[in-house]
Amino acid sequence: AWQYAVSCAKLFKPAPVWILDICETENSELRVLECGCASFADFYAFDIEKAFTAIITCATRVQISH
Repeated sequence: AWQYAVSCAKLFKPAPVWILDICETENSELRVLECGCASFADFYAFDIEKAFTAIITCATRVQISH
């Protein structure tokens, strides 16, 4: 799922920090369920510490570059 998400993220970057929900179909295919702003996301089935560390790192980079 991670590699699929990375490949999708290379095609579409709506914001510096955003959430991409991936699902697995009955045929074991990975699909994008939804993507959107991180502040509107429901956080489930993920490593919250890892996610927020990445969000803080990204936000810091964006702030420094502006």
